[in-house]
Amino acid sequence: MTVQTRDSRDENVVTVLLHPSSQSSAAQENSFFFGQLQNFTKRTGIKVQTTFAMSSDRDAYFKDIQPYVNTTDPAYLSLYDIVELHGYWLGTFPEVFNADLYRLDGDGDLMAGMQWEDQVREISRVDLVAEKMVALPLSSDFGVFFTRTDLLAKYNVSFPIHTWTDLEKACAIILPLEKDVECFGAAFAGSEVVDSSLEWIGSATSSGDGSAMMAGKGKEFDFEDEINVEVLSRFVNYTKTSLIQPQAATYTESTALTHWRQGHFLFYRGRASQILETTTSPFFLNLNHTWTVGPLPGFKESYTASVATGWHLAVNMKGGYRNKTHLCEVVEFLTGKDVQRSRWEAFGVLPTWKSLYQNPPRHAIPTFPNILTQPSYCMGPKWIPVSLAMQTTLTDMLFGNSSLSVAEQLHNVKAKVYLLLTGKQGADMGVDGEAGKMGVIVGTVIGTAIVVTIVTMGLVAVRRKARRRRMVNGRKRRTLSASASYTGAGSGSGGDGGNTSIVVGTLGSSLKEYDVATTTASSPNATKTGTEASDSSSLPSRFLGIQTG
Repeated sequence: MTVQTRDSRDENVVTVLLHPSSQSSAAQENSFFFGQLQNFTKRTGIKVQTTFAMSSDRDAYFKDIQPYVNTTDPAYLSLYDIVELHGYWLGTFPEVFNADLYRLDGDGDLMAGMQWEDQVREISRVDLVAEKMVALPLSSDFGVFFTRTDLLAKYNVSFPIHTWTDLEKACAIILPLEKDVECFGAAFAGSEVVDSSLEWIGSATSSGDGSAMMAGKGKEFDFEDEINVEVLSRFVNYTKTSLIQPQAATYTESTALTHWRQGHFLFYRGRASQILETTTSPFFLNLNHTWTVGPLPGFKESYTASVATGWHLAVNMKGGYRNKTHLCEVVEFLTGKDVQRSRWEAFGVLPTWKSLYQNPPRHAIPTFPNILTQPSYCMGPKWIPVSLAMQTTLTDMLFGNSSLSVAEQLHNVKAKVYLLLTGKQGADMGVDGEAGKMGVIVGTVIGTAIVVTIVTMGLVAVRRKARRRRMVNGRKRRTLSASASYTGAGSGSGGDGGNTSIVVGTLGSSLKEYDVATTTASSPNATKTGTEASDSSSLPSRFLGIQTG
């Protein structure tokens, strides 16, 4: 694909920049979308060119798109008319993605066509920014727990891994005998360390009914609250006792997934979208190496929590394609039920339409018709700096890069977040000037994990319900976490007691094959803008594209 500028690009072609669902799927997904869009072009006359980034790593993709969305240069801003954004980022670029899709919808059928009551609400709600529908939901995702069931069976670990204590016991048995295996892995070097930490904190409390989480209502959260200190201190101890290895401090989303796919973790905190990559891993295609996936452990058997997220298509109002109503049509089509269903069947990408989960594809993929608010919902454009502040503190805390206590580090990050949200220093944080006594009002999500109810293949386990209330500084506060109802299909032993195993190879064998016809996109020599801008010299090999019409 020839790189276009505002002067050279064909303004009769809608350009779409997309995020691949897995590290190796960009070419196949590009071909898949090409097939879907050919019919769309024949029907509407609107030509569409899709371009996929080569990396599915969330942080890497965020850097890759900077030259095109975080710049004031119209030559670069005009390159992509529609961009796939993570739900956490909606609102981050208000000067670029500020379209109101309702107003752009020429025939007025957007609301009827989207059938909002059929959307997973906690995924779709982040599309509303400053009272504008700036994007539509394209896919869902959430944190899950992978287990090497072959090693559990090999060493006769027959108890299910429902709690963090279970994990510790299993590692104490297996790790001395498996020198090349790490106990617990996750993406500790990127933004997902924030998601993991929220899940840990959520897994320390009893599960709450989803309706109890009143999204949008302010909740008080003390970062250095005793439960949070206790929870994070436990995981700090994991690094001290090698349940989390020192080198894990460098694990990005991509490197952590690679280590898991190569069999180097006994347990792995990943995401549902990574199930496909696990299934197709050469290591796990060996039938002697089995695995299972299910809810993350909790501090008690009935406790678990998972942060739910999603990907969305946003319209770039500074893009080179002039007819913005056509852009709305493309977004409607790509996020529609038919395309999401086909992509789910082909690549295991979880949809955002609740009704699709009533008749899932034959391969076993955990799904979730009911979830709670994404952590960024109450932050809007401030989530990126807030999460970066939390990310730095959490990584330093876990891997001993600070001499301060866990409570002191949590207090410091609270001051940073308070400053980001209010512009005030920590001395102004508290009631009557007492900084240590007042939590930051940030909505319902900081410090609480997101509840996910997981349903798979029509088999629903019993939902565990409980509710607990605590008093913080004389105020009643609800600390929320999640219990997940889940099942799976297939084989394997140990792990989750047979409730959540997947037949190795089932998912891979059900994949549709697509002929790949793509060209590599060269990238502009964009100037870095902002702290997250990537080196444009690394971009040429990171994109590939295809055009209809």
